[in-house]
Amino acid sequence: MDHPPDSAYRRRVAKRKNRSGQDEVLVEDLFERPPLNDADLARRMRGIEPAALRRLMLARLCRPGLTRGEAQTAGAALTRVGPEGILEDLLALVADPAATCHARLATLDVLSATAMADLQQMLRGLPPAEADEITVLPYVDFLADAKGTPALATLVTKMVLSAPSEARRSALDAIGQARRRLGVRAVDAYRDALARSEIIGDAALREPILLGLIEEADADAPGLLATLRMKAPADARPALQAALLRIATARAEGRAATAPSDLEAWAGTPDGQATLVVLVDIPNPDGSHTAVDFCLRLDQDVRNVLVVPRASPDDIARVMRELRDGSGCAFTRIPISQMAWLVDEAVARTRATGCELPDGAEAAVNLLARIPREEPLPLPSPAAGVGIDVVRKMIERRPFGAWFLDEGDLAGYGVPAPPDDRSGLEDWMPAALAVLASSRVAGRLVAMAEYMARWSSWSGAEAESGQWCAVAAGLRSDFVRSPLARAMLQGFFDPVRGRVGPSKVAAREAIRQTLKDGFFADVVAPQGIDVARLDFAEAIRLGFDVGISRLAGHERPRDEDLDVLAVDLGSVFAEHEIARAASRDPPGGGEIDRRVERAVAAHAGLPGGALALLAEYAVVGAEGLFEKVCASCPVRCLWHPHDRMDEVFFAEQRPADLRLRDGRRGRPG
Repeated sequence: MDHPPDSAYRRRVAKRKNRSGQDEVLVEDLFERPPLNDADLARRMRGIEPAALRRLMLARLCRPGLTRGEAQTAGAALTRVGPEGILEDLLALVADPAATCHARLATLDVLSATAMADLQQMLRGLPPAEADEITVLPYVDFLADAKGTPALATLVTKMVLSAPSEARRSALDAIGQARRRLGVRAVDAYRDALARSEIIGDAALREPILLGLIEEADADAPGLLATLRMKAPADARPALQAALLRIATARAEGRAATAPSDLEAWAGTPDGQATLVVLVDIPNPDGSHTAVDFCLRLDQDVRNVLVVPRASPDDIARVMRELRDGSGCAFTRIPISQMAWLVDEAVARTRATGCELPDGAEAAVNLLARIPREEPLPLPSPAAGVGIDVVRKMIERRPFGAWFLDEGDLAGYGVPAPPDDRSGLEDWMPAALAVLASSRVAGRLVAMAEYMARWSSWSGAEAESGQWCAVAAGLRSDFVRSPLARAMLQGFFDPVRGRVGPSKVAAREAIRQTLKDGFFADVVAPQGIDVARLDFAEAIRLGFDVGISRLAGHERPRDEDLDVLAVDLGSVFAEHEIARAASRDPPGGGEIDRRVERAVAAHAGLPGGALALLAEYAVVGAEGLFEKVCASCPVRCLWHPHDRMDEVFFAEQRPADLRLRDGRRGRPG
C-alpha cells in the first residue's frame, strides 16, 4: 500500500525512529552511569519502551567484551521486564559455552527469576556434563564475589548449611568445582566450615573438604587442622590426624600447590608521601584473572586494598591507565617474589604500629600465599656527581609531580612558617631542614629514594638506580645539605608542583559517587533527610581533603576511614539542621560542637593528632554548605525531611544544580 509523503503514517514512522534513538540513549546511560540500586534502576527504566529494552539488553549480553558490571545491569533490567519475545535467545545464550561467563551468569539469573519451568525443561534436554556446567555457574558467581574478602569462609559455611540436609553434599561438591575454577584455596574457603559441628561431625561433608586440603597441601593448612583437631568431636579426630600426615608428606615430597607460573605484578612510583600502588594479576584456572591492588606507604602502613576476582587483561590495563592518568605515576614489572616481599614488609609495618589492616587486606594477602618470598638484591653503589641540579631534573618528570614538602610536613613537625620576605629564605631553609632531619620526614625520604633505586633496577635503568642510591646516601649522611631534601623543600614554594591528577570538579564528583555507592546503596525510598545526609557527608568529606594537608604525613588517615567519619558526621549535621528548621527554639551552636566531638571521638582508630583538626574541618564544610547552598537550594530537603525525593536523590547532579520538573523534588518509585 502506498502512503502520501505527508501522511500520518510517515509521521508515526518518524516518531518511532525518534523513540528508538531515545531508548538507545537511555539504555546506554544505564551502563555509563550504573544504577545505585534496584529502585534507581526502576526509576530510570520508566522512559524506555519494554520491547526495545529487551532487544538492547540482549545485544549487550552478547557482546564479546562484556564486563561483569554490564552483565549485572542487563540482567537486573531484564528481570524487571521479563523475557517476552527473547526467551529462546536467552535459553540459547545460557547454554552457549562460547558466551562469556558474565553473560551466562546474568542470563541464568534472569531465567531463574522469570522462566524457571522453561529453564528446567532446557536443562533436562542437555547432556549431563553441559547441564552440570550451567548449574555450577551460581556457585562460581558467589565465590567470585567472596574471593579475597574476609567473609569468604563464613559465606561458604552458610551456603552449605542453608541447603536441605540431603542436598548439602551436592552443594559442597558444586562449591568445590567453582573453587577450583576460580583458584580459591581450600584452606581459605573451608577454615570456618571445619569449625562447625554440623560439618566436621558429618563424614560425607568432612571428606571432600579434607581431600581439598590434602590435594593442595598449603603451608597454613597444618596449623588450621591442628587447631581444629583439639576442638573436634572424638570421632572426627582420626580423620583430621590422617589429613595432617598426608599434607606433611605431600609438602615433603614437593607436591604442594604452587602459584600460577604466568602471574604478573607491577609496582608504581611513590608520591610525595611515599604512597604507591602494587598491582598483581593472578590467572585463574578457568582463564579469568584476579586483580589485586595494594596501596602501600613505604615508611608506614597498608593504606587500602582492592580485589577484582574476575578481571580481564583489559580490565587490568585500564586500572593501570587510570592510575597513570589520575596520579601521574609510572609502573614497571616487578619479580613476583619481590612483590610479595614488598607487601609483607608493609603488612609487618602496619602491625608494628598497632594499627589494624584495612578491610580485606589480610584476605588479599592470602591470595599471595603460594608465592615464594625473595628479598630484593642489595642496592648498587652510589653514583658520583649527583648534586642539586641533577636531582631537580630527576624529580621534574611527571611521575614525581607530587615530590615536594607540603604544609603538613612543615607545620605538622613544628617548622616555623617561612618569612614573607623571600630574601630571608636562605636562612630559613637550613633551619627548617634541621627540624625535619629529626622528624619522620627524613626516614620517609630515605625510603622513597631507596625504593626508587630498586624500581629503576626493575625497569632496567641501572645508571639511574645508582643515582637514587647516591640520593639516599646523601639523605642519611647530611639531611640538611642533601639535594633531595632541599629540592623538595623548594617545591613547597612552586605553585605548579603537585598539580597532576583529576580536576577539582572530577574529584568532587568521584567523592559523591563513592559515598553513594558505599553508604547509601540500600536507600530505596529516599526522603529529604537522606538527601541532607548525603549532601552534608559530601561537604564534610571535601573539607577533610583540605584539612588533612595540614597534618604530618604519619597522622593522615586512610581514605576509607575518612569516608566513614564523613557519613557519620553528615547524619549528625543533617539531623541538627532539620531540628533547627522545625523549631522556633533551635539547638545552640554549642550542642552541635559537642555532638561532633563525640562522633569523632568514637572513631578510635584514627590518629590522635588528626581528631581535633577533622572535627574543625567537618564544621567548616557543613556550615559552608548550609550558608552558601541550603538557603537558595530549590529542593528544601531540610524543611521537608519526610517528603519522598527520588528524583533528587538518584540524580547525577547535586540538588542545588537540578532543574526540577514543575518544582517537584521527586516522586515515589
